[in-house]
Amino acid sequence: MLGRSLHARSTLILVATLLALAPATAAAASATSSASAALQPTSSPPAVSADLVALAPTPPMGWDPWYEFGCKANQQLVEQTAQAMASTGMAADGYRYVNLDDCWMAPTRDANGNLQADPVNFPGGIAALASFVHGLGLKLGIYLDAGTQTCMQRPGSASHFAQDTATVASWGVDFIKVDYCYTDFTPPQPLFAAMEHAIMATGRPIVLSVDDDGFDDPWTWGPGLATMWRTTNDYTAYGAQHGNWWAAVLEIADINAGLYRYAEPGAWNDPDNLLVGTGLLTVAQERSQFSLWSMMAAPLIVDGDLRSMSPATASILTNREVIAVDQDPAGLQGARIADRAGHQVWIRKLADGSYAILFLNADAHPGTIALSASRLGLAHTRYAVRDLWRHRSWTSAKATISATVAPDNVVMLRVAPAARG
Repeated sequence: MLGRSLHARSTLILVATLLALAPATAAAASATSSASAALQPTSSPPAVSADLVALAPTPPMGWDPWYEFGCKANQQLVEQTAQAMASTGMAADGYRYVNLDDCWMAPTRDANGNLQADPVNFPGGIAALASFVHGLGLKLGIYLDAGTQTCMQRPGSASHFAQDTATVASWGVDFIKVDYCYTDFTPPQPLFAAMEHAIMATGRPIVLSVDDDGFDDPWTWGPGLATMWRTTNDYTAYGAQHGNWWAAVLEIADINAGLYRYAEPGAWNDPDNLLVGTGLLTVAQERSQFSLWSMMAAPLIVDGDLRSMSPATASILTNREVIAVDQDPAGLQGARIADRAGHQVWIRKLADGSYAILFLNADAHPGTIALSASRLGLAHTRYAVRDLWRHRSWTSAKATISATVAPDNVVMLRVAPAARG
């Protein structure tokens, strides 16, 4: 959240390995830098309950207003956005959550100490808003903070966990994001665990999203406690405050890349909202971020004005072939196996045995990026290739899978053994 100071972050221990995702070898993708390798966990993440798996078997998809609207988000915006999600087909494509962020609440609690909606921005109240959103077949999310204040200095939930979760649950909320501002760096795990217990006590199935900016390695304790957890700070902590939002996207992807072992159904690494449609990225960069987040099995929470999105933005956000990779039921986060001179190769194994491949060019010049077919177990055989952005298919028996990629752009493929005729 904007306004939060940078937290110290644990040093990532990086090694070059793909292990379970694909067979070893591959000369074309063997040159990996330490920045592109995978994090080795010191212990297995906690088990994920069947309830959490049922709640979010695939990464949650939806909308959040923060980067685009900040504290200016209001009832009309949320209602119109929900309508846009339904009318544009986004809801049919899997975008279900319409989320509020900081500043939705009044500056003070009511006479009984309950949170209340800001009377100016949300005059109808949150229960009525939830009813409106539910009427469109969508779900409503809301924002709380584990500290004494929210990041924007609205009432925090410290000492009010049970009261606040009961309040928002009674309004019909389906998703709660819990932030970490004004906590005096109290260890986040017990704070978020207390919030989860409070949510369970309401009896309402609610997705819990926790956000400590990756301060205390939430991927090591988040599974089994929350549905999703932020792995990084906000974009503004990585240079975006100086206008270089694309560089911030790449740095966040660098951090999240090493955490692929910790994602699974019901438990997702969250590298922050998508900037697609905010105007902060070029169309090529938007396509690239959407592809990266889908390869990383990240929640696809869009942060733009969906009421007036361009045809280019709409085509990115509703590309069902790329969404299918993000929402693959196996829930395996893809791994970056090569990063050399700005040319990156990502691989993700999918539930049907095929592989999603992403060639990303983060260099300033066009370049050819390649991967050995043997890396996918496809040496000396024909295989089927599908380009997920150009929507074209072909078969090949070449030893190398390659593509020429424009700057800041991607080629995203789905590859599988060719059907025998």
